[in-house]
Amino acid sequence: MIFIYICENDFELRSKIEEEINDYIGKKKYQMKVQQSTSEPMQLLEKMQDFVKRGLYFIDTDFSEIDGILLGKEIRKRDARGFIVFITSDKMLILKAFKYHIEVVDYIMKGEASEIDIFESIKRCLDTVAQRTEDELMSKWSKVYHSGNE
Repeated sequence: MIFIYICENDFELRSKIEEEINDYIGKKKYQMKVQQSTSEPMQLLEKMQDFVKRGLYFIDTDFSEIDGILLGKEIRKRDARGFIVFITSDKMLILKAFKYHIEVVDYIMKGEASEIDIFESIKRCLDTVAQRTEDELMSKWSKVYHSGNE
């Protein structure tokens, strides 16, 4: 199970993102669940302490109390194998993410894209994460199988 965290300061967009994600993961039957949807980065970090599983994080980059890229850096410290997606209207922040070696799945530009484009990008991220976790599981089972047959 992959827990999904959404941290977006625009209430309307955050609600639509959560709805789109829930609809899509239900349709695709992905082993994922929206664990938290908030506009408060510190709430996300607190919620992460309750769960030690690998997560998928959709993070806005524009918060008053913390830079979204620095939030991503903190998430990476706490969830080294998690999947991070930045939703941003500032192209320059992408370079900052490289500077901190955050390793993100995608950067979704919300200022230039329509909501439909944003949701399509989110679905591609969900597909990517589902495929990567399935590939990892198959690789793990393959190693177990091959080591048992030696």
